Amino acid sequence: MQPQFTSIPGSSMNFPATPIGHPDPQQVLDLSIYLRPQQTNPQVQQKLSALIYQAPHERTYLNRKELAANFGASTEDMNALTQYFEGCSIKVVKKDDLAKMIALKGSVSNFEKAFNITLSVFQGPNQMTYLAYQGSLYLPAILQPMVTRVTGLVEPMKTEYRLPTRNTQAEADGATAAIGGYSPTEVAQAYNFPEKLTGKGQCIGIIELGGKAKESDFKAFFKKNGIKEPKIVTVGQPLSTKVNLLNNTEVTMDVQVAGAIAPNATLVIYYANTIVDAMKLVISDDKNKPTVVSCSWAGPESNYNSMQVAEMSQLFYEAALLGITVIAASGDHGAYFSSKTPNVALPSSHPYVIGSGGTIIDINDGKISSEVVWNEYGGQVASGGGFSSLFQQPYYQRAAVAAYPYQKGSTRGVPDVAADAGMKSGYQVIFNGKEEVIGGTSASTPVWAALIALLNEGLGYNLGFANAMLYEFAGRGFRQIVSGNNNYYQAAKYWNPCTGLGSPDGQALLDLFHDYAQQSSSKK
Repeated sequence: MQPQFTSIPGSSMNFPATPIGHPDPQQVLDLSIYLRPQQTNPQVQQKLSALIYQAPHERTYLNRKELAANFGASTEDMNALTQYFEGCSIKVVKKDDLAKMIALKGSVSNFEKAFNITLSVFQGPNQMTYLAYQGSLYLPAILQPMVTRVTGLVEPMKTEYRLPTRNTQAEADGATAAIGGYSPTEVAQAYNFPEKLTGKGQCIGIIELGGKAKESDFKAFFKKNGIKEPKIVTVGQPLSTKVNLLNNTEVTMDVQVAGAIAPNATLVIYYANTIVDAMKLVISDDKNKPTVVSCSWAGPESNYNSMQVAEMSQLFYEAALLGITVIAASGDHGAYFSSKTPNVALPSSHPYVIGSGGTIIDINDGKISSEVVWNEYGGQVASGGGFSSLFQQPYYQRAAVAAYPYQKGSTRGVPDVAADAGMKSGYQVIFNGKEEVIGGTSASTPVWAALIALLNEGLGYNLGFANAMLYEFAGRGFRQIVSGNNNYYQAAKYWNPCTGLGSPDGQALLDLFHDYAQQSSSKK
């Protein structure tokens, strides 16, 4: 008796293009299916959620085995799906209960049978061909609720992107003019980062959804700056369709900026198609155990459906339970992020993520002489920020956002913090063997990731979900940015939707965390 098939929610695909043909039925495909998390006992769930509301120094984080026991895929779901796909002559290549993923390998015809679909060949705008299906994916009704997502059957949609901001105007003025800006260590010193801390014992995860860096550029950069090259690890493979000049620059900058500021931290590059897929790699990485994650890629909130947002939320929650701090860029297009109306970007708008905006700094004699909201070239590039259309205002933001004197918002405010992102005041890196200056909030993000690594080292514990504590220190530990705008919102003291609480005073933040822990301990 044939099983009754039902559609997998969120799997519907309808392309305006006409198929140009059909694939070879024996062509081998590699797919991944993602499973629902197992149901956690409500009392256990409540206890785990309470962990996040504790001060960082009081937390006992979960390890990955404990996380898998509470939030991984259930053994029953794993076994049922394995049995089904093997029954369709599809090989199960890998099972990961923590990532809630099963990797599959099989022929076109067998996958068509398994998902009750017909695959066709389509041609994209880049003239590359890819496989896709029209309509939805289907599974037997008893199995369908177990699966949340399938990847590998459709060319990934461009949900997130990051275009590192290069000083093209200066480049046009000549090679000499193109070399300006500051080294990452100069910026860190100007922000008063703790001098004796190097990120020892820390692991900074760097999410990359495209691009590929050259080892020769890393060696040249660290040699030029007199820094021993940090340990750099790669997880996943660069996406061949997204290896291009701008994306390559992104990977190069992220690693060089973070590595210069926290040279004794391990740097792990996580290559994936989407932020969700990258975060799954982060969560399941029990070998490197990242303590901080830097994400310089972003997409407008409107790019995501409810299922994607829910999956992302679960992953950021799990990261918090593991003691991982996630920092994400607020975007480089001001308040109008790819839209005619003000909006903000994911994942920086997520309440479990620290959103990093941008400033323009001037450094004289090692000190910052001025700092304003990043907004250059007539507003073409500026610090992203504003108010979320997806998330309610978190408890930790209420006082800060209420104090903002201009456009009022009742939802999650973005960003939380900021750092140098200017094109002219940007970061000196080496790309393709040449010195370049790069800015953008994709540069301020690894600065903050490196700072969190330094703070973790200095404190002796991981800050993990640190948003609430940062807002506890509002008005202290930060250089408040009171001048400039991001094409809609104005700067203001305390907090604003351009630069958040401001740029960091690294040593002051370390002292504040130390003092808070001591004072709370003395009260017990």
